[in-house]
Amino acid sequence: MTLNSFRLIFRWKYSNWIIAILFGASLAMVGIGIAIEEAKLLFTIAYIFLSGTFLWSLGCWFVSESLDGENPMTWIRARRRRATRWDTHRFYILKYGISLAILLIFILSVYFVHWIDKKHELSLYRGLLYPASDPFPSTSTCNNALSANGLFVFFSPNFVGGGDRFPHTILRVKGKDILSLDRRPDGGVGISLDVFGQDGKIIAKIEKGRHVVNQNNILEMVRSDKSSLSVLDQTGTQVLSIRYFNPQAIWVDAVLYYPGYPYRIVLNGSGLEATNCSYNSGGADMVIE
Repeated sequence: MTLNSFRLIFRWKYSNWIIAILFGASLAMVGIGIAIEEAKLLFTIAYIFLSGTFLWSLGCWFVSESLDGENPMTWIRARRRRATRWDTHRFYILKYGISLAILLIFILSVYFVHWIDKKHELSLYRGLLYPASDPFPSTSTCNNALSANGLFVFFSPNFVGGGDRFPHTILRVKGKDILSLDRRPDGGVGISLDVFGQDGKIIAKIEKGRHVVNQNNILEMVRSDKSSLSVLDQTGTQVLSIRYFNPQAIWVDAVLYYPGYPYRIVLNGSGLEATNCSYNSGGADMVIE
């Protein structure tokens, strides 16, 4: 395509409308995405529309009559003879200065959509936990026992469980697996855990990394990032806190009740001080009959 063809396209009298339509469409995708749960595709389309807005705006500016009017090379001969070096410098400053401003607006727009996307994802009552890159605690020797595919779960001040065969059961109560892990094909780990209240009702249920919280029996759910999840019950008591703090380690704090079991089960792994490590290929790390 020749330069003249580009000029015909971008100097079309409705070109500015296309910029407005593309930018408006990106905002519409974000607005719809906020209103629904499965919104990843809509946010991706918003990024595409923003990219189109940026490219079209840049094209319109480069071939605009306003910019051509500042280019000494396009002036009539008599005026061109009177042109100074400053005229040429001013043309390039204007050309690339406006281009830089368009780029800056594009970057800020993408950042804004990304921020909305992240806030929306963390606000959902279900989602996946992904590993952070926090270091292993210096007081723990468990990391020395890890295999390449192994994963440890800190769930007690004095004990750490884990394994390298999945699904792997951490806690089993009366023959039922309460807390277990399953490694995903992409390297992530799915946690399976049922959290009951004292009334026997489910507060939170996590199945292979996807958490579904009972919104009728919850005060607040907090996700500071993709690696963390905290759940508070209606009394304001934190009943569950999980952080996938390292690709090979997770800590779990929980106050668990199990229907038919008279005592509460307290998990307290956030201290990260345990040196007693159980690393096995089968069975459960902790069994309560």
